[in-house]
Amino acid sequence: MTEAIEKLKHSLIYQMSLGGRELYHSNVWCWLMKRDSAFIRVFFPSFDPEKDKVESIQREWLNMDLVIQLANQKIYIIENKLKSLPYSEQLQKYTEKAEAEGCRILGKVYTGVCDTLTKEERKDWNFISYSDIAERIMMQLESSPLSNEQKAQIREYCNNIHCMIEIVTHELKSSGNRLIYSYSAKLNDASVRLQDLCIKLKGADFVDYLRKAFADESSLKVTLSFNHKNSTIDIYYEAETESSPILGIQIEGTQYRRFVLQKNGDANADFLFEKYAEKDWFDSHFSKAQGTVFGHPTTMKPRNHKKYDSYKKDGESCFVYQYYDIVDENNSYTELAKQIQDDLARIRHIKEAIQ
Repeated sequence: MTEAIEKLKHSLIYQMSLGGRELYHSNVWCWLMKRDSAFIRVFFPSFDPEKDKVESIQREWLNMDLVIQLANQKIYIIENKLKSLPYSEQLQKYTEKAEAEGCRILGKVYTGVCDTLTKEERKDWNFISYSDIAERIMMQLESSPLSNEQKAQIREYCNNIHCMIEIVTHELKSSGNRLIYSYSAKLNDASVRLQDLCIKLKGADFVDYLRKAFADESSLKVTLSFNHKNSTIDIYYEAETESSPILGIQIEGTQYRRFVLQKNGDANADFLFEKYAEKDWFDSHFSKAQGTVFGHPTTMKPRNHKKYDSYKKDGESCFVYQYYDIVDENNSYTELAKQIQDDLARIRHIKEAIQ
């Protein structure tokens, strides 16, 4: 891994990518496809450069990263995700926007180091990994009319991707099946900056583990987002109605949270806490001096002498939670899955009692 890090540090091509990682990669792909349309096959193998006439390749058309337009309003869409995560709603919105413009979509792909969406979430979008992109570019490069100098630059670009993947894969393997977010200081070096990516991928790995562990729970949602430089994993049952509160588990960084989310605009945090503390979902005995929640140590420091933390979500929804700290003794995937399983049983019991 050290050798891979040093290669990135000394690569001008890689250093140029650090200013805006996703923007940089999208620009490289756009540059390649404009100079040799055969590179479109990296993302869409069915594309035929001999038969399919490319009218334009646009960046950020309707906010989509890359749109390749052929004759008769036929298009291909590439949504590039590296440091950010894909969302099903965003992908669906892009589909709707393109169709509203009268476009016929021939293919849609989103990218990333690994896939974080389920088959149901991605719908008719396809995923392509950065590793596969680098491999396919190298293969296409062999028959490309690009100059030798340009080919050398693109080979370095692809080698940098392989180094980047090697580094983050090593870090993930070294932490094993444990939810650990502390990585080598080398990854946060100003000339490497891969710690954020490792954090996202670790979260994605645990989400994949949970989805498999709870595959029989048909109405259970397990989602991943990224907030305050932490992976945020939400585990909850879908609400029966729009006004029904959602009880769930959220793991943000090293905080294991039990939460209640009320989507009504008039939701009151104190009311929600008291209501669900009575049902033993929240710990009514918490105090800063005591320093424990649900029998686990916590660094939670609520404001205004409260026993919980809360915030407004989306400007209206009220999110109320308590958390304990995930430490070495309870950070294994199996231990966390067992705790989640127990809490899901509590949620089912509370919902049954209310009905």
